[in-house]
Amino acid sequence: MKCYYCSDIHGHHDVLKQLEEKIIKENDDFKWFILGDLIDDGGNSFETLNNAYKLQKKYGKEKVFILRGN
Repeated sequence: MKCYYCSDIHGHHDVLKQLEEKIIKENDDFKWFILGDLIDDGGNSFETLNNAYKLQKKYGKEKVFILRGN
């Protein structure tokens, strides 16, 4: 199993989508930790936050962990 970590996406929805494509393409058995600072600065805060929760729903809370804030 591979573990992936990302943080400070700051509303860059396109970056979150690119990470999803890379992680899913590389393997089926993974844990992905999204470590806060999902909104602000990037201009697409709502889409970014919404997509993060969709990822959790799609792959399961046991695979996608979301920490809000800093």
